[in-house]
Amino acid sequence: PMQRVIDATAGNAGAISGHVRELDQERVKLERALNTVKETVELKSRLSELLAAMEARDVDRASLLVHEYKATSSDTLDSPFIAFASDSSPPRDIIAAATKELVERVTFMFNAAVETNNTREIGRCFRLFPQLGETQRGLDLYSEFLCAAITDKTRLAQVHTTYALRITRLFEAIASVVDNNFALVEQYYGRGYVLRIIQRLQMEGARRACLVLDFFEEERQVKRRLAQIQQVDVAKPRPLAKAKAEKDDGISDGDFKDIASILAEVVLIGRQVAAFNRFLESRAQPEALLLLGDPETQARVVLSTESLSKLVPLSSALPNPMHVDAQTGLVAHTQLTSRVEWLTNVYVELETFCVQRSMAKAMALDDTNEL
Repeated sequence: PMQRVIDATAGNAGAISGHVRELDQERVKLERALNTVKETVELKSRLSELLAAMEARDVDRASLLVHEYKATSSDTLDSPFIAFASDSSPPRDIIAAATKELVERVTFMFNAAVETNNTREIGRCFRLFPQLGETQRGLDLYSEFLCAAITDKTRLAQVHTTYALRITRLFEAIASVVDNNFALVEQYYGRGYVLRIIQRLQMEGARRACLVLDFFEEERQVKRRLAQIQQVDVAKPRPLAKAKAEKDDGISDGDFKDIASILAEVVLIGRQVAAFNRFLESRAQPEALLLLGDPETQARVVLSTESLSKLVPLSSALPNPMHVDAQTGLVAHTQLTSRVEWLTNVYVELETFCVQRSMAKAMALDDTNEL
């Protein structure tokens, strides 16, 4: 009898447990259905607000509503209740059309603000792009604006005749722009996204620095000076009196002073380029390492090979193809890279000449025939 009681109790317990599981499953389904209904009602309200905001041309409110729409679960969008959210078109179509129109409006507003130099409006539009899912567009437009701003900041430096100072002013302007906008981009776009702006500013800095070096090479007549010293055998010691009389090296004291001036400026330019590269790496590398753990975001942020080719139309003529270094986050083998190599070669030739000429003069002063 006791065994029968135990068996009956166990059977009842199993049945009760089964009913509890069924009730729990029903509860979950009911909660999911209630949540779907709640989200559907909220979606209907958002769609009405969105259409009203679009009609009133309130891009701030409309952009926020589009951003909130992204939080709607796929279960709600695919549920049979979704028809109650809109009487005209499916919500997905309404949101897609509104997003497209808003992106066009914000882009137009941004460009208009740039033309009038309305920095407040520029900042407002810049904050709206991520809400519309257009982070790349926002970062690229803002980068173009910052690159144009660098022109204004460096224009005063053009009055200086020292090209090293022009390079310095250029790099200082870019460094200031990077630091002043770092927190802004991180606040509205998220960590790591500022890397794209740093890369764009790096490319702009390389382009402008190359222009400065081109003018430096032409105005300082670097090619002519190099050709001039290559014809001189200053390593051969000559008596000082004979050297003064014959001036057989073909380089006057005025020429030597000019060559020494070029050498000094080459050294200063080289130092500034190296310091600028270190600065950019210090800002870009932490962001690049952060993105290594998020390949999807990395693909949206980092400049692609196609983007680099558009920024440098003649990039195919460069000795090495440009690409983004995943570790440093910077563009490798920019057009400035080859110019730095040229700068290094110029430095070596000028320094060698100056040292050898100084040695030749010292040896001539020690000529025993002149004692």
